[in-house]
Amino acid sequence: MKTFQAPIIFLDHDGVICLRGNWGSRFKKAQRWAKEHDISLAGFYERPDLPVGILFDDFDQKAVKVLNGIINETGADIIVSSDWRLQADLPALQRFYLEQGVIKGPIGMTGICRDAQFEEARVKEIQGWLEQSPRPNWVAVDDMDLSALGRFVHTPRSSEGIKQSGVAEKIIRLLKEP
Repeated sequence: MKTFQAPIIFLDHDGVICLRGNWGSRFKKAQRWAKEHDISLAGFYERPDLPVGILFDDFDQKAVKVLNGIINETGADIIVSSDWRLQADLPALQRFYLEQGVIKGPIGMTGICRDAQFEEARVKEIQGWLEQSPRPNWVAVDDMDLSALGRFVHTPRSSEGIKQSGVAEKIIRLLKEP
């Protein structure tokens, strides 16, 4: 008997669901939180009591709606490939996704490739995850060019990300075909 394995979206954040218009929102949240708690901004981001929502810029809400539509249609799970995984653990990212309105938090994160940079590193990180947990249906969504992966959807316009015309349809098509 064949068991169902949900398709996987390897998801970058900046330029995909956290768009240019959202960049810097974490600083406004940090200033507000520091003022409310009467603390200095010096060493602010090293505080262990800092809420995860302050660590990151907000997701674009229209991009979240598109992502939720993709998840609803395909049942896909999310693996975080974004560099944001370097700043928080999986439970913190799961909370952040839910706080931002994503209907499903990530189930994992890719590893870290230290022997390459930028696109090459991201490709190796995704390939490494797939070697450990093979899935027939998956797609990488990123604003960097990861076309070496084959199953890839590019979001080159950082102001539009996943909202770009035709992007959601490409993601859904790749998630539904083996």
